[in-house]
Amino acid sequence: MRWNNTLLASKEDVINRSLIDFIKAHTSGFKPLHRYEGTLELKEDKLVFEGIDIKDETIFKLEIALSNITDVYYGFDEVFRGREERAWPWNKPLRIRFKEDSVEKEIYLFVNFHHKHGIRTSDNEEVYQKLTEILGITKDD
Repeated sequence: MRWNNTLLASKEDVINRSLIDFIKAHTSGFKPLHRYEGTLELKEDKLVFEGIDIKDETIFKLEIALSNITDVYYGFDEVFRGREERAWPWNKPLRIRFKEDSVEKEIYLFVNFHHKHGIRTSDNEEVYQKLTEILGITKDD
């Protein structure tokens, strides 16, 4: 499965967002808070994000082995709060926690970001359902 127009931010990107980042995320016509734009692909054994870093315009690629994913969560949390997204509560982020070199990391996604009936939205719920099914993770409903 492959989704274009995917937005990604690390936990650090959200925590260290600038005032300009915050304003962009709350202005019509702009996208939710993110640092990377690209394509997300769910392969048999891994998730692959390929795109660009919009801050320094460099190529960015992240591969996460499905076996390294420790948690998948659909919604706002203590880091990516509702105030970070102009379209809350409709456009919830997808958080993925994973291990990389024995370090736990977190990313936030807006998969296939688009507008529906004038409201910012994404395919995050669909991807959340798919990942929790594949990984056998209990859903936080």
